Amino acid sequence: MRGQLLQERATNIKSALMAGSGVSSLPPGGEIDYGKLVLDAGQAYSESIKMDPSYFVDNGMQERVDWLLHAGEPFQGNNTTVDKTKLQNVLTDTLTLSYKQLIPGYEKDLADLMRSKGVYKEAGNLVPSTVFEDLWKQSDWAGKRPGGSTTEWLDDNLLGAAHRAVVPYAALGYIAFAVNDRPSAVSNYQRAVAEDPSNYFNQKNLGSLLADQGQIDEGLVHLNAALLVVQSQPDLQQDTNKQGDLKKIQDEIQRVTALKTQKP
Repeated sequence: MRGQLLQERATNIKSALMAGSGVSSLPPGGEIDYGKLVLDAGQAYSESIKMDPSYFVDNGMQERVDWLLHAGEPFQGNNTTVDKTKLQNVLTDTLTLSYKQLIPGYEKDLADLMRSKGVYKEAGNLVPSTVFEDLWKQSDWAGKRPGGSTTEWLDDNLLGAAHRAVVPYAALGYIAFAVNDRPSAVSNYQRAVAEDPSNYFNQKNLGSLLADQGQIDEGLVHLNAALLVVQSQPDLQQDTNKQGDLKKIQDEIQRVTALKTQKP
């Protein structure tokens, strides 16, 4: 991935600059302006998001978001000619913008589908979350598929559209959390969970955020929903990543439950 290569080069350039050993010691074979490399990496990641929005979320998103978030921090020996403000805003101007631009199209797809099913009759293209929440409670809309183990949308078109639609919300939820914008993080994860309650990552993240802002009971609802989903995964005993996710969810439930007992 081009973005990863640019990130690695920027990191190597920064290390050499901080070592103070001079321009001649910088890695050869390309751009040596640290700030330009950071901007190019952010742009490359944005381009990859447009091609495959879910790949970025599923493959190292947190590490890359954190790197871009701190890339604009000053350091000794910085050689960049890039404007300081532009460098500090690289996360907002690249990843955040790319995911926000995806939302209208995905939401329109969902709205058109729900209108075709007769469950949404408004002209607007943002179906209220309550519509999805009500449908999730109905056995002809949500349940376990033949041979399946997890409750999910039973309509194939809705399942696919929902899976696509939650990707930008999940990404924006994490980015908002990373920049300490908790209200936006909660809002994005709430929408993601409404559209696809079967995603245990989003359920867990929403539950933790709600609990930390004092909504402990509601947080536990989402954490326990995440627990049920991951426990029902057919490959849980073979997939060490999912086993790790299960442990994290269990630990978080224990932490939040302790908060409840401490609450006056």
